[in-house]
Amino acid sequence: KCPCNACRLIFTHCFSTADKNNNLRWDLTPEEIRNRTQRLIQRIKQAYDSVGSVDIGKVCFENTLQVIADAKAEYAGEWRPVE
Repeated sequence: KCPCNACRLIFTHCFSTADKNNNLRWDLTPEEIRNRTQRLIQRIKQAYDSVGSVDIGKVCFENTLQVIADAKAEYAGEWRPVE
């Protein structure tokens, strides 16, 4: 273990930066996890249903790929604290 101040500062900075980026939640109750999971499943299902219902002649980036990309981003943001 290096006793120098520079190493200690770098080590402290790395861990404080990691803590700021850490969105894990340890205080969620089983009911909160269940509710968040159900809402997330419903949102993803709505996105895929929306894309699936687009008339083939009206398919474009905004009503297909963008919808799925937005849903996946929402999924990643919502699910991360529960993992």
